[in-house]
Amino acid sequence: MRAVLSEDASLVVVIHRTSGSAQNSWFLDPMNHEGWIVHETNAMDQEFEAYGPQTSDLEITFYETGSAELSFYENGSEEPDRVKIIHWAPFTISK
Repeated sequence: MRAVLSEDASLVVVIHRTSGSAQNSWFLDPMNHEGWIVHETNAMDQEFEAYGPQTSDLEITFYETGSAELSFYENGSEEPDRVKIIHWAPFTISK
């Protein structure tokens, strides 16, 4: 996840797991979340904050099968400015 933020800009992203077989359905590389403040909220949600001016990168790996709602809050907004639903499943190769 990448955010390119200008001076005085901020972004909060909340990932809310809506389905999945694992309690924690994603993994963050602890060495690869430059520019993000990561909050552990509970087994279903996680919050990420970034502040400008900077480019913030975060590598997230999803595993098992599941879906989540991502809510994007820009510049201190109380309501999400954008919401995106994502789905993931294991990668398999069939012969």
